[in-house]
Amino acid sequence: MSVVLDTNVVLMLLDPSAGPPLDPSTGKPVDAGRDRIEYLVKQLSASGNSAIIPTPVLAEVLTKAGAAGATYVSIIDGSTTLRIEPFDKRAAVELGALESSMWAAPKGNPTYPRQKVKVDRQIVAIAKVHGASTIYSDDEHIEKLCKSLGIAVIGLAQLPKPPPPPAPPPAPPPPAPKEKDLVDLAQEAVATDGAEEPAKPAQAPTVSLVGTATAPAPAQQPSVPAAPTETPSEGDGDGGHGTGGKK
Repeated sequence: MSVVLDTNVVLMLLDPSAGPPLDPSTGKPVDAGRDRIEYLVKQLSASGNSAIIPTPVLAEVLTKAGAAGATYVSIIDGSTTLRIEPFDKRAAVELGALESSMWAAPKGNPTYPRQKVKVDRQIVAIAKVHGASTIYSDDEHIEKLCKSLGIAVIGLAQLPKPPPPPAPPPAPPPPAPKEKDLVDLAQEAVATDGAEEPAKPAQAPTVSLVGTATAPAPAQQPSVPAAPTETPSEGDGDGGHGTGGKK
């Protein structure tokens, strides 16, 4: 299955500065417009479908691209989902048949100039030739042309937004502690038996109440009793008043 991308969709896909169209339901610019288009292209690629860029659309895009035109063409040529299809002989025959049977000759009016009518009809003819089921466009004229052809027209505001990125997985639980086997237990036993007993710490000096360090008091020696002294008796010695002395 193929779909067709109109000018405004291709511009938003290739040019980040391109402004989005207005949302018909709110009158405000469509939010996340480029994200919606990129998500559409990813879905088409995942399902094996392609997105056709008609050559009239490519010409309008390159007219607005300026110096970036060659880069845009390279991006399209390098894509496996996007492909350019020309307004060739088959498309010209299809357009002639549609104009003779369903559409009046393009006269143009202030809303849809004659040149725009011709280009839009070429886009729709290319879509019909390649069996496109949908044209992604915000162009009201394209929508009017497709009503009678069974080709759906989907605007940018109708495209779904990409889903939010998945939440990161929870962190894995910490590993369970390893159970000690017989080898571990034996190694621990050997390490314990061979360990040296730590040395006892030296006795710290005592500290007085005024904060000065004092050495431990020496041990007291046992006391020895003193020897008794002799007192002289009366009459002994010179000058004594003994009974045998002279008066």
